[in-house]
Amino acid sequence: MKKNIQASIVILFLLIPMGLSAQKKQIHWDMINSGKFSFKQIQKAANKYFEGKFKGKGSGYKQYKRWEYFAHRTVDESGFVESQETIEKEIAAFKKRRIRKQVGPAAGNVSGNWEELGVFERNPTSSWNPGVGRVECISVDPTDPDHILLGLPSGGAWSTKVGGNDWKNLTDNKTVLDIRGCAIQPTNTNIYFLGTTSGLYKSTNQGQDWNHIFTSSTVTKVLPHPSNANIVLTAGSGGIKRSTDGGNNFTTMRSGNYRDLVFKPDDPNIVYA
Repeated sequence: MKKNIQASIVILFLLIPMGLSAQKKQIHWDMINSGKFSFKQIQKAANKYFEGKFKGKGSGYKQYKRWEYFAHRTVDESGFVESQETIEKEIAAFKKRRIRKQVGPAAGNVSGNWEELGVFERNPTSSWNPGVGRVECISVDPTDPDHILLGLPSGGAWSTKVGGNDWKNLTDNKTVLDIRGCAIQPTNTNIYFLGTTSGLYKSTNQGQDWNHIFTSSTVTKVLPHPSNANIVLTAGSGGIKRSTDGGNNFTTMRSGNYRDLVFKPDDPNIVYA
């Protein structure tokens, strides 16, 4: 049988049975991902699930409370969490109104004099280091090791072309700063991908402009094919998705919640998830 372009996906179930069982019972995550339940309905389901249960590391409690904290600030008048797409439209409309109200040479000018005050040092004896950002993902240009793209969970996306001696922020004008996955297209390094908590972004000019490809789920891994620019895979809360047109449109290959994807060395027809 001839090998076709479609990758064979091999799923490695490495979860402890008890942990997997507990994860399935956390119905509040299914409610969050569906977008069909109000904030209070989700909150009620989560509180019921965690009532009397262990809430330490590995329980999922911290992850839920983090979602609850941010979601509470975006609840609309009907009690639902606003989608990122809705938020972006509202911000775009606000910017247009603001520009129309401004007159003269200062219109649109929001620059100011800022000085960085720290923190400049890391304390290796403590796990708490305020001011020190966490890097969630990194991608290196296979043809130029000085060309690097990275993403931060609360600090947006950054790139360097000088091996890290100087960095450029790529998302200051975007509403999404929570980056979970990133990739430089290996066969066309002008193309960047960002996986975020509100879907996938793609740039064709190294981050100067971004297209929001889909908004339906969190993307934790973006995996372009090493030699075929048309093939791009993603993993996240919306399952494993696959594109055959360079990352402009995606089809769900497997539902579920996945965190990582890798090609088998020397055989990109096989993918591990």
